Amino acid sequence: MTKYLKPIRIPDHVWHSAPARAALRARDVGAILRLIQQHTGASQHHLATVTGIPQGRLSEIMNGRRTVTALDVFERIADGLRMPDHARVMMGLAPRHWQPSPKGSQGSREAQ
Repeated sequence: MTKYLKPIRIPDHVWHSAPARAALRARDVGAILRLIQQHTGASQHHLATVTGIPQGRLSEIMNGRRTVTALDVFERIADGLRMPDHARVMMGLAPRHWQPSPKGSQGSREAQ
């Protein structure tokens, strides 16, 4: 297994940082990828491999020459970066480990 097939280990504090929260809310994928690169040292090639985005296109996203608008691409990026649920939700994506509300709590619906 090459090092590019290994997941990128992103410290949890990165996802809680003010710049990451702002980028997630804005769906600014370029800023998110730059933050990940800054905090992990991951190369563009490694980021491209884990997200399934061609390296040239990823470079354009990171340099602000291209933006991501397709939901499936947001999902691929979130999955490839192993984005935690709180970050996924902040970005407007469904959590991966959704938990139903406890029975009887606000927001739960029971069949009648």
